[in-house]
Amino acid sequence: MIGCSEVTELSDAFIDGELLVDVQAQIMRHLRGCDGCATFVECKRRLKRLVRASVRSQTVPASLRFRVVAEIGA
Repeated sequence: MIGCSEVTELSDAFIDGELLVDVQAQIMRHLRGCDGCATFVECKRRLKRLVRASVRSQTVPASLRFRVVAEIGA
């Protein structure tokens, strides 16, 4: 059974859908019974959305894009 510390530790992977189905289900069960963790995960989910929206509105300079692509060899 997953507890609060595991939910905290796995929250990013949970929100991003990166966990195995059974672990995801265990966390969902925990969140239904734990208001503190449910609030924590929801706040983190909202923060991730805000950061993602903020980043999308930024334009990457072509020179930076070129350097990054050259560095990773893509």
